[in-house]
Amino acid sequence: MVTTTVEMDEKGRIVIPQAVRKSLGVDGENAILELEVSVVEQPDE
Repeated sequence: MVTTTVEMDEKGRIVIPQAVRKSLGVDGENAILELEVSVVEQPDE
């Protein structure tokens, strides 16, 4: 298991950092991931 913090844009897209992708063994490839998510901070609107 790998833990990282990422940002989600207004369309729900997230970018997983390259170092994290590499540690998961999916650097440069398509992959289906199982994610466990919690909100750390939500900007005021």
